[in-house]
Amino acid sequence: MSQRNLFGLFVGIDKYLDPVPPLDGCVNDMRAMRDFIRRKAASLGANYQELVLENSQATRLNITDGIRSHLGKAGPDDLVFFYYSGHGSQERAHEVFWKIEEDRKNETLVCYDSRLADGMDLADKELATLFNEVSKSGAHILTIYDCCNSGGNTRSTFKNRAVTPNLDRTRSLDSYILPADFQTRGMTGASAGQSMDIQMPAPRLVHISAAHSFQLAKETTLGGSPRGVFTYSLLEVLEQSFGPISYLDLARRTQQLVRQRTYDQVPQIYATDSADLHLEFMNDRSTKANRYFSMTHQHGRWQIDAGAIRGIVSGTASEPSLILIFAEDANNQEMANPNSALAQATIEQVYADKSVVIPSGQTWLNPQTAYRARVLSMPIQPVLCAFAGEETGLKVLREVFDKTYEDDPYLQIVGDDQSAKYTVYAESGEIFRIVKQLDTKDWSMVVYQGFRIDQAEKVLADLLRIARWERLLNQRNPNVGHSNMGVRLELWHPSENRKLDLTTDDLTFRHPMGQQVTAFRIRMVNEGFSRQYCSLLYFSAKYGITSNVIPEAGVWLDPGMERWAFDGGPVRLFVDDLFISNGIREIHDTLKLVVSNSEFNPHLFAQPSIDEHVRAVDTDQGVRHRGFSGGSRNMTSDWYSDQITFSVKVE
Repeated sequence: MSQRNLFGLFVGIDKYLDPVPPLDGCVNDMRAMRDFIRRKAASLGANYQELVLENSQATRLNITDGIRSHLGKAGPDDLVFFYYSGHGSQERAHEVFWKIEEDRKNETLVCYDSRLADGMDLADKELATLFNEVSKSGAHILTIYDCCNSGGNTRSTFKNRAVTPNLDRTRSLDSYILPADFQTRGMTGASAGQSMDIQMPAPRLVHISAAHSFQLAKETTLGGSPRGVFTYSLLEVLEQSFGPISYLDLARRTQQLVRQRTYDQVPQIYATDSADLHLEFMNDRSTKANRYFSMTHQHGRWQIDAGAIRGIVSGTASEPSLILIFAEDANNQEMANPNSALAQATIEQVYADKSVVIPSGQTWLNPQTAYRARVLSMPIQPVLCAFAGEETGLKVLREVFDKTYEDDPYLQIVGDDQSAKYTVYAESGEIFRIVKQLDTKDWSMVVYQGFRIDQAEKVLADLLRIARWERLLNQRNPNVGHSNMGVRLELWHPSENRKLDLTTDDLTFRHPMGQQVTAFRIRMVNEGFSRQYCSLLYFSAKYGITSNVIPEAGVWLDPGMERWAFDGGPVRLFVDDLFISNGIREIHDTLKLVVSNSEFNPHLFAQPSIDEHVRAVDTDQGVRHRGFSGGSRNMTSDWYSDQITFSVKVE
């Protein structure tokens, strides 16, 4: 394989043309990030090419040309890095974008010359178009923005990277940088008085930003010089990481540092393909997603970044919930071994998005350090599973289970395979099969070849993934309902302006072999009286969980606001070839709405599908709009969930 290229474009603006107020730390941040990427390129052995635009160089034309001409040189095996530090703002959106912009505003980057009489900000729609052009080569793209997109007042020790929104004019549509076919694609079907159905480009990239679009990105004195809180924290995580770090781990650890240093600022991460969240930073190698909680010391107490929404319960005095605490750089193998733990902790109090824990023992824990944690025990109903079949294979299964999974609270092995929901069969030919039992009929899902330790580890890892999928799917808050939270999940006809009736409309969507079915559109609407944080999760028939049904994964909805998935476009469904080739012609998937009055991280729900060999037909033919069973103890009534299960059938 030839040497890879890494193309970097760095924009830092402290000094703007009037009337835009100056900033202090953007150029410092940009140079620090540039220096880190230089070192990263050297460690990768990549052919590094950079373009730096500082202050007056960072005009709208130069930034646009830098993306197209410099980053656009990247090929299919190359790496692309774009960094912007400066003012962010908003502008009034053209009416064709109103369907995808609830507040009818674009989020923008303020270039050096943006606010001249004939100047323009660089809008999010334009950035999507530009990076879509770059992404067509197949390069791996990472973009990082340290700016904010709204104004407001903050404490005097911080300066905001925001400038007054430009809402006095509406740009003409031909002033936007948009795809060449945008107008013919976007204008069709529009009627008077209605916003037009459009589809913006969705380039494949990973994007990390300093804050929500409605929050302020702040700068202050850090390390003896003016710096952005977000960039300083992000680089601190990167510099102190032990080995490769995934994008998701980088984002969650940066969020924790930013929360400790400032207020009302939560860094965000987005990936067009959620699987890319588990890639290594500035690399396209996949990491094995560590399923762990992050434990930090905040506001005088230890807490983990998981709460009732993710199925955590606080337990009782006689049956406490316990976690094991590991070093920040602990790997999967170490975290599977209880003897590698630094200490235990008791889960003391459970909130929607986090849990307070009390470490036990004499081990000193550094309040300035983040730790990894996993559940050791919880008083919950585990998924019942069984082992059956040839003794040679069963011996290998039991050996791995006893070593790694015996105390796992999500999974319980029972002796009677008739009472188990899932059974692992060890069959002749040295084959392991996971079978789901439904109404005395089997749904054989996964096949593993060889009665070996490595194959048994794969079997049990997938079995645990299935158990966690079941737990998250069936988790609900029994103390609160939709009437309390006010947010509703709706399915709409794909082309007609009407909502589907979930009690009478057929939720089995049929398609001919080799084609797709245009099924429905998805809407969340807040009919309540308070602001709520909402996420949509997609639970697939192959036990995968997708967190980015809406691009940001989670969104705040004010009363009366709505949010359409996929920018209001229809969802297209099909039974994929893996099922069809093994005789399965109908599958069942579920959309789950999670609503909370506090922000949580939807990406932590995500898990890849089990894409091995599928054997027989799922006999569960019911199409349901159902609630959840189970629940959590001693938790506040501050979250709610609902779900819709539908079928996809090939004819």
